[in-house]
Amino acid sequence: MYILGIGDVTHDASVCLMKNNEILVAIELERLTKIKHNLKLDSGLFSIIEQGKNIHNVLKKWTVGYRENQFNSAINYCLEYANASVKDISATVVSTLYDDPIYERKSVLINHHLAHSASTYYPSNFEKAAILVMDGCGDFNKDGSSICTLFAEGDSNAISILDTIVGRYDHTQEELKQGAYDSHMVFTNSLGAFYQNVTMLLGMSYYGEGKTMGLASYGRANPELNKVREYVTFLSNGKLEIDNRALFLFVKDLLDRAHSRLTENELFQYKADIAYAHQKLLEEMVLYLCTYLYKISPSENLCLAGGVALNSAVNYRILQQTPFKNIFIQPAAGDAGIAIGAALYGAHAMNNLPRSNVNTTKLFSPFLGKSYKDTEKCTLQKNRIEQYRVNLAEKDLYTEIAKQISNKKIIGWFNGRSEIGPRALGARSILADPRHPQMKDVLNQKIKHRESFRPFAPAILEEEVSRYFKNIHIAPYMSFIADVKENAQNEIPATIHVDNTARVQTVNAEMNPDFYSLIKAFYRLTGVPVILNTSFNLAGKPIVETPEDAVDYFLTMSLDGLYLDGDFYLK
Repeated sequence: MYILGIGDVTHDASVCLMKNNEILVAIELERLTKIKHNLKLDSGLFSIIEQGKNIHNVLKKWTVGYRENQFNSAINYCLEYANASVKDISATVVSTLYDDPIYERKSVLINHHLAHSASTYYPSNFEKAAILVMDGCGDFNKDGSSICTLFAEGDSNAISILDTIVGRYDHTQEELKQGAYDSHMVFTNSLGAFYQNVTMLLGMSYYGEGKTMGLASYGRANPELNKVREYVTFLSNGKLEIDNRALFLFVKDLLDRAHSRLTENELFQYKADIAYAHQKLLEEMVLYLCTYLYKISPSENLCLAGGVALNSAVNYRILQQTPFKNIFIQPAAGDAGIAIGAALYGAHAMNNLPRSNVNTTKLFSPFLGKSYKDTEKCTLQKNRIEQYRVNLAEKDLYTEIAKQISNKKIIGWFNGRSEIGPRALGARSILADPRHPQMKDVLNQKIKHRESFRPFAPAILEEEVSRYFKNIHIAPYMSFIADVKENAQNEIPATIHVDNTARVQTVNAEMNPDFYSLIKAFYRLTGVPVILNTSFNLAGKPIVETPEDAVDYFLTMSLDGLYLDGDFYLK
């Protein structure tokens, strides 16, 4: 039985193909279109959404032509991997409008937040778990309202919705006509909108919430910003209300005045203070919701999904300060994971296929894309890259790359199947030596061409994590920020943020044997079981997918070397 899962259309669209109860392949459209988040948004999108109007009809008209062409390329990608055809598909489960009649005949439409729940609960190894989904918004009701937080429970193959927090767009028709909010998400009660709005007001890119999280570490408590909390009401029933419209106007006014009176350095600090205030309030709100969820679903296990679940600082607070002892966050926790959730729901909830991963120690693998080994030679010859080849016996390969990294060389790492989600986990990575403080600035300025305050992740051998980080054990998807132990801070300074935390990735031999072997070789050479890991891309561009992408970046970026599925090249 082949089950096709199709995700949302507005951003971070994806497709997933399962065979029986196994995920065969999944791909985000951005990897194929080369458009970050696969955004086709413009400043006019939200201005045409009116209260009471069926948003599905708006999006259906808005995405004509675009949807069919791009989803079909991703569907074909998955079918080619499986050596299957459209005729082999038994069911298509979608969390979006998808009009292609080939798939529509067999399609089942499920709720956006149910797909999120399925995307995190089913890949976990929990028999039973509480589920919390937090994002901007989801499917719209006829009155213009939408769920923005969902409380649920997973038990065996079943997912039960326990409660929701609902919001709606909050602007007048006159404001819409004037474009007062541009592409900002003025949506009540939404944690996602809360954080997205401050991200945009601070001048970050669309869906650049990770930048705001990084900037917040430079911030400090500022009495002027205490008022931010006044726009949130913590309800006695355990839930909350957020007046995002009024908060947006308050922060906008602060920033408008700050631009005219502050120097560049003062403005940076003020923006960092604003990011800090929002980050701390987000953490407080999420902890409050977790307390309520535990009351209605008192499990030791928690599954998180939705864009807010990509905030690794929030996740660490949940791990440290709630009764939940075990937390699972699927690597594509945002809308890129919707297709996976849709397919898994089709397999387990609709067809009652068993969950083979329950009560095991085997981790969900993020490496769900294609492998390109058969096409790499053509790519290399086309780009005349043979001159860069380093001829090494296979047993010496990882040692040689580790030596290059230890000599301050920056290496592009292209290995096996691509990973799903926004973070490179050792399939499409840029790697560097974490021991040199200046490496952070080199990577941000000369390689990634992005803001100087952006941090980088330490990829560490799983068995060594307790030597370097506090209160963290297994974190294979960079889902948690952890405090770095004092005795380790001088060993890996390039991966430590200004607040002495790091977004940790633990690596084991089962999930990614090649990446593990490289870190192990670096450990033998240097005594440090950590390599700096960042995504193989430029600022504003998706992570590379194909060998062509990798070679192009190798030739145009200031990379010193390229590992390409078993071969190593140096400039």
